[in-house]
Amino acid sequence: MKIKPSRDGPPSCFSNAEDTQIPLLRAFVHTTTAKHCQDSVKTFVEQTNDLVEQMKLLCTDSNSDVSTGSARRMKQLHKSSVQSLTNQIKPIATQFKQVIDQKVSNSLASSLKTGARKGSQSAISTVVSWGSKSRRSKSERAPDKNGLYYSTYNAVARRDGVYTSKSAGAVDFNQELCDPMEKEFSTEWQSVLDSTIRRLLAESERKILDLSTSACQSFAQSLRSNGVAADRLGNMLNTANRSATTALKTSFTQMRSIARDAQRELSRELLPAVQEKMKSSYTAVKSAQGGPGVFERMKGAMVSNSQRAVNEMFDSAMDKLMRGIKALINRLERLLESTATIVGKSLENVFSICWDDNSDKTTLIDPQMQKLIQDCRNALLPELNRLQTIQGDACELLGIEREEVELDLVGVESLEQQLSRRVAEAEKNGNMLDLCDSDADVPAPKKMAVKSEKGAVIRKKSPLKTSAAGVIDLCDSDSDEDEEGNIFGKCPSTVNVKTEAWL
Repeated sequence: MKIKPSRDGPPSCFSNAEDTQIPLLRAFVHTTTAKHCQDSVKTFVEQTNDLVEQMKLLCTDSNSDVSTGSARRMKQLHKSSVQSLTNQIKPIATQFKQVIDQKVSNSLASSLKTGARKGSQSAISTVVSWGSKSRRSKSERAPDKNGLYYSTYNAVARRDGVYTSKSAGAVDFNQELCDPMEKEFSTEWQSVLDSTIRRLLAESERKILDLSTSACQSFAQSLRSNGVAADRLGNMLNTANRSATTALKTSFTQMRSIARDAQRELSRELLPAVQEKMKSSYTAVKSAQGGPGVFERMKGAMVSNSQRAVNEMFDSAMDKLMRGIKALINRLERLLESTATIVGKSLENVFSICWDDNSDKTTLIDPQMQKLIQDCRNALLPELNRLQTIQGDACELLGIEREEVELDLVGVESLEQQLSRRVAEAEKNGNMLDLCDSDADVPAPKKMAVKSEKGAVIRKKSPLKTSAAGVIDLCDSDSDEDEEGNIFGKCPSTVNVKTEAWL
């Protein structure tokens, strides 16, 4: 690479830069960094899209004439929908935990036990080899060529087993003790805590995203059945579904990051655990009496103290790793179950305008304040449209597709069903005044004689007839006649009265 000056002679290293694999490593780092940056930007753009869409929905949505009872019912439907989604997601989280637990118990746990046993069996021979007269060098080290000179041996012991020597290179007693155990379980560790967890999280993400979309559609259909307009629901449905999808994807990205970081930290706990157990041996070496034969006394102190340490240090390290693995699995299970709450929050953020605006019918808003609110909405719309255009360009640049979900109108109540339901609800809440009961319960009406201005007598029935839909007929549909046989015309009109208004 022409870094070294030519006056120093030809380089005693690789003649081809590609043989070092450093260019490949550099390219991998750049690619990985760019991928993380792109994922971060995509998440930011999607969250911004969701925010702009929710703001525009609030500006353009008109308050529907929904009764207080209907508002309470829609709020209860939201709670029921979230509970139903929780019941559907919980088996997915349980299955995730069961599969991982089975993988850990069948393969990883046995590998850890075997590794702990091999580490204990080879530990003493490794400790003895450090004092061998067949000494290692910077470029060569083997089980039968692993000895150190007195000065290096003493320097390593005084630094808790870690030292870099000019003659022997980097020395780490603790890592040499860990090597047999790590080699035994490293393959299963990678398979279970990396590959299997990533695969199961990807499967769970697909399932939960499908359940989220279905829950959004089902909830929107329930609101449609309760009288909310279809065109209004269509905008809310897509906004809520996109918001829930973005939140779920962000949540699963965090789960994958948690799993990756946790297994990395767990894999690094073995070395500090071994070093902590070996400190008594290093202290004994430093405390060896000086004078002739001091090197032999140092090696003897190292071996005798290590024999007591190795009996339990690998087993305790294995138990600590297993506790950490179980804690990771339980944490991921809880995070999977919490995705139902994430979807429920997204639904509430969007659909709550259906019931929040109608939750208190007794509060009257000043007309001037209503005008200020409407003027604010009208002023915001052009700016929100401009922001949506910018967001659309960003989505196109990043390859983000905003999915549209169609509102399923199957099972919507008919007009007659809505009227019947509203009448039943009004009766239940005591908000209905029945001006005339059925003919079976009311005695025959008495005829009252009323003189007109011209002296004609008009027969008038006492109670007023009402229709099931709350229509009050102020006069009978039949032609009325006076006692002398003069016929008076039909009543020219009827008056519609909402039953809920009669309190």
